[in-house]
Amino acid sequence: MSMMLQDRMNEISQVVIKKGYKMTVQRKITVQIFLEHPNGHLSSKEVYFLAKVKYPDVGIATIYRNLDLLTKIHIIEKTNFGNRLSFFDLCNEK
Repeated sequence: MSMMLQDRMNEISQVVIKKGYKMTVQRKITVQIFLEHPNGHLSSKEVYFLAKVKYPDVGIATIYRNLDLLTKIHIIEKTNFGNRLSFFDLCNEK
Protein backbone atom coordinates (compact mmCIF):
# COMPACT_ATOMS: atom_id res chain seq x y z
CA MET A 1 0.00 0.00 0.00
CA SER A 2 1.42 3.41 -0.96
CA MET A 3 2.24 5.98 1.69
CA MET A 4 -0.75 8.12 0.66
CA LEU A 5 -3.13 5.16 0.98
CA GLN A 6 -1.53 4.20 4.29
CA ASP A 7 -2.06 7.75 5.58
CA ARG A 8 -5.73 7.60 4.54
CA MET A 9 -6.07 4.18 6.22
CA ASN A 10 -4.62 5.66 9.42
CA GLU A 11 -7.10 8.57 9.28
CA ILE A 12 -10.01 6.17 8.79
CA SER A 13 -8.77 3.92 11.61
CA GLN A 14 -8.67 6.92 13.95
CA VAL A 15 -12.26 7.84 13.02
CA VAL A 16 -13.47 4.28 13.64
CA ILE A 17 -11.75 4.18 17.04
CA LYS A 18 -12.95 7.69 17.95
CA LYS A 19 -16.52 6.53 17.24
CA GLY A 20 -16.02 3.75 19.80
CA TYR A 21 -15.39 0.78 17.53
CA LYS A 22 -12.39 -1.50 17.08
CA MET A 23 -10.45 -1.45 13.83
CA THR A 24 -10.51 -5.20 13.28
CA VAL A 25 -8.55 -7.04 10.60
CA GLN A 26 -11.79 -7.53 8.67
CA ARG A 27 -12.60 -3.81 8.82
CA LYS A 28 -9.09 -2.91 7.69
CA ILE A 29 -9.41 -5.26 4.74
CA THR A 30 -12.82 -3.81 3.85
CA VAL A 31 -11.48 -0.25 3.94
CA GLN A 32 -8.35 -1.29 2.04
CA ILE A 33 -10.55 -2.65 -0.77
CA PHE A 34 -12.20 0.75 -1.15
CA LEU A 35 -8.84 2.52 -1.03
CA GLU A 36 -7.53 0.22 -3.77
CA HIS A 37 -10.66 0.76 -5.91
CA PRO A 38 -11.06 4.55 -5.79
CA ASN A 39 -13.74 4.57 -8.49
CA GLY A 40 -15.85 2.53 -6.09
CA HIS A 41 -19.35 1.48 -7.03
CA LEU A 42 -18.68 -1.92 -5.47
CA SER A 43 -21.51 -4.25 -4.55
CA SER A 44 -21.42 -6.12 -1.25
CA LYS A 45 -20.66 -9.34 -3.13
CA GLU A 46 -17.74 -7.70 -4.96
CA VAL A 47 -16.36 -6.51 -1.63
CA TYR A 48 -16.81 -10.03 -0.26
CA PHE A 49 -14.97 -11.70 -3.15
CA LEU A 50 -12.13 -9.17 -2.99
CA ALA A 51 -11.90 -9.65 0.79
CA LYS A 52 -11.76 -13.45 0.41
CA VAL A 53 -8.55 -13.06 -1.62
CA LYS A 54 -6.88 -11.20 1.26
CA TYR A 55 -8.56 -13.01 4.15
CA PRO A 56 -9.94 -16.42 3.08
CA ASP A 57 -11.73 -17.04 6.39
CA VAL A 58 -13.95 -13.95 6.14
CA GLY A 59 -17.68 -14.63 5.90
CA ILE A 60 -20.27 -12.73 3.91
CA ALA A 61 -22.16 -11.84 7.12
CA THR A 62 -19.01 -10.13 8.43
CA ILE A 63 -18.76 -8.10 5.23
CA TYR A 64 -22.43 -7.08 5.49
CA ARG A 65 -21.96 -6.03 9.14
CA ASN A 66 -18.82 -4.05 8.32
CA LEU A 67 -20.44 -2.33 5.34
CA ASP A 68 -23.38 -1.37 7.57
CA LEU A 69 -21.11 -0.03 10.31
CA LEU A 70 -18.81 1.85 7.92
CA THR A 71 -21.89 3.39 6.29
CA LYS A 72 -23.33 4.34 9.69
CA ILE A 73 -20.15 6.20 10.69
CA HIS A 74 -19.78 7.84 7.25
CA ILE A 75 -16.62 6.09 6.08
CA ILE A 76 -18.43 4.67 3.06
CA GLU A 77 -21.71 5.64 1.44
CA LYS A 78 -24.39 3.36 0.09
CA THR A 79 -26.35 4.07 -3.09
CA ASN A 80 -29.49 2.05 -3.82
CA PHE A 81 -30.54 1.31 -7.39
CA GLY A 82 -34.00 -0.29 -7.20
CA ASN A 83 -34.51 -4.04 -7.16
CA ARG A 84 -32.49 -4.17 -3.92
CA LEU A 85 -29.23 -3.49 -5.79
CA SER A 86 -26.81 -1.36 -3.76
CA PHE A 87 -23.32 -0.06 -4.41
CA PHE A 88 -20.78 1.32 -1.98
CA ASP A 89 -18.18 4.07 -2.32
CA LEU A 90 -15.58 5.52 0.01
CA CYS A 91 -16.72 8.90 1.33
CA ASN A 92 -14.64 11.91 0.37
CA GLU A 93 -12.07 13.12 2.86
CA LYS A 94 -13.39 15.72 5.28
